[in-house]
Amino acid sequence: MKYVLGLLTGALLLAGCATGSRKSFVDVREPERMSDYQEELWAEGTTLFVQVRQVPGANITKLEPILDGNDLYLEKQVARTGGSMLKQFQLDLSHLDLPRDWTKHVYWVEGRVNSTVTQALLSGNSDAILRRKVTVKTRPETAR
Repeated sequence: MKYVLGLLTGALLLAGCATGSRKSFVDVREPERMSDYQEELWAEGTTLFVQVRQVPGANITKLEPILDGNDLYLEKQVARTGGSMLKQFQLDLSHLDLPRDWTKHVYWVEGRVNSTVTQALLSGNSDAILRRKVTVKTRPETAR
């Protein structure tokens, strides 16, 4: 019996690995936001400008634009250093196949939640992405 149970568990694990990781999304509303970063976004053509008020001890060093269908996600890389200064990022998105109304489909990745092996096998989802929709303007508030 233990042998059969072991084989069944192994087969389930292999099947889960063979199907690969699937993403699920959890929308975070502004009052529920996970991070203390204050950002302002504006676009000029296919260039996205992001101005961020850094969080002391957790400064964003890089923003990675990821296109998934029509949605553009901004994934941040953080270094455990620095103060609360303003930093501006300029992202050239011309290499992406952006939809015409891409500025209406931009999300800030607040975090990721990895599920347990059991949840991944039962649901097929191994990574939940916490996302917050952001507003992309045509020019920054500070320029007005």
